[in-house]
Amino acid sequence: MTKTPFAIQNNVTRVTFDYIKLHPGTTAAAASRDLTKHGFKESSVTALMAQFVRAGLATRDNNHGYRVTVDEYVPMKASVKYTKKAVVKAKPAPKVREPQNDGIAALQPEATSKRVVNTIVFGKPPEEVIKHMNVIQARELYDYLKKVFGG
Repeated sequence: MTKTPFAIQNNVTRVTFDYIKLHPGTTAAAASRDLTKHGFKESSVTALMAQFVRAGLATRDNNHGYRVTVDEYVPMKASVKYTKKAVVKAKPAPKVREPQNDGIAALQPEATSKRVVNTIVFGKPPEEVIKHMNVIQARELYDYLKKVFGG
């Protein structure tokens, strides 16, 4: 047996395998009920039983009963899905615009939708202008003003 890098507190995996081997056709509920009496967590037992099926160490029949397919427990290896670290791609640096030195002449008015421009009547108070807009036009005006004034 190989030396483990940590002290083993309990071997729920081996005990669960042995339980299935001694009780063929047992369900996950029955196994977890019996093994929790020995101090093992119910969630650990049921998770291990599902892992045994995925690893090919056990099968599950139509009555939800488990049976081992090998004579001796073989430690399971993590699947490739869980062993590879996800490669994180770095986000490209934002493009920096060169400042223009043309002063106010460099500021170009941004194109806006015709609905917002056509509904704004200069010389009226903001309440009067907004009162004649629908929700979509008001949102477009809000987005435009937010872009102009920042924030």
